[in-house]
Amino acid sequence: MAAFTVQRILQAAGLSAFVGYPAARPRGGFVTVILLSGSDMVERGVTVSQPLELEAWAPRPEDAVRMATKALETILGVARDREKAQELGIRDARIENHVAELPTGEAAWNRYRATVALSFRQTRERIL
Repeated sequence: MAAFTVQRILQAAGLSAFVGYPAARPRGGFVTVILLSGSDMVERGVTVSQPLELEAWAPRPEDAVRMATKALETILGVARDREKAQELGIRDARIENHVAELPTGEAAWNRYRATVALSFRQTRERIL
């Protein structure tokens, strides 16, 4: 749920966002949302905290940094907006790792990543 929720949030903000890697890379760049290991998920009653990695890929490094920064700011902004957060079941979002370069090994692409922990309410179906 968390990864697809973040994907929708980022797409609504105008970013090309995917859960995992797209089959064909959009020319202007894209953001991937990667659900980190389920063992990192912390459950407290009906609240779950799930770490997500955001990778911004772009031909130019400054574009990748801009996309990664916009992705983080967008997620944090939604978490602070009480109405939007409540609608999505988000309780909190916090930055675990700030934007940092992650080499791609490909001359034509630059990649920057960040990690955000998203806390959300479990739905009744997930609790049972």
